[in-house]
Amino acid sequence: MNFFRKFLNKYVSSWMILVIDVVISLFSTLAVFVVLKLTHILSFGLSFNQVLLILLLSAISALAAFVIMGSYKGVIRHAR
Repeated sequence: MNFFRKFLNKYVSSWMILVIDVVISLFSTLAVFVVLKLTHILSFGLSFNQVLLILLLSAISALAAFVIMGSYKGVIRHAR
């Protein structure tokens, strides 16, 4: 808990927030694949290369959306 307070008290780079947002987006994409596979909605198999391509496209689109909207910049203002 003490580390978390020190982390919040220091300046947090907007690039760090952007990276965290993209990583959360990638985990969400993976969670969708797991749910679709467990519920048998995704009946066809995907190769490892196809999953990597989908994750890459997800990361690029998330990065573009966050940069265009600038949502990562507003977090800094409220985290200080």
